[in-house]
Amino acid sequence: MKFYLHVDDDAGLVRDLNGIEFEGLETAVTEATIAVHEIVAEHFQQDEPLTLKAIIICGENGETLHRISVAEALATSREGSALLM
Repeated sequence: MKFYLHVDDDAGLVRDLNGIEFEGLETAVTEATIAVHEIVAEHFQQDEPLTLKAIIICGENGETLHRISVAEALATSREGSALLM
């Protein structure tokens, strides 16, 4: 199933025009959560302000299926890896 992971940040919405295949919504949510962790860690390591607000997962017809805020993602631990390297 194809999902689109749009990035919502201070500058606005950056649309994923290509999409990516995942087994289902649960896998897409997991991957988007990992992406948020990586973006936060990268900004922290580079001492840059974080502008990311959320990743919005949409289906093939453009419908919003899930919104993962930075706060929600950070509340979700990633087993076996540290947020800050």
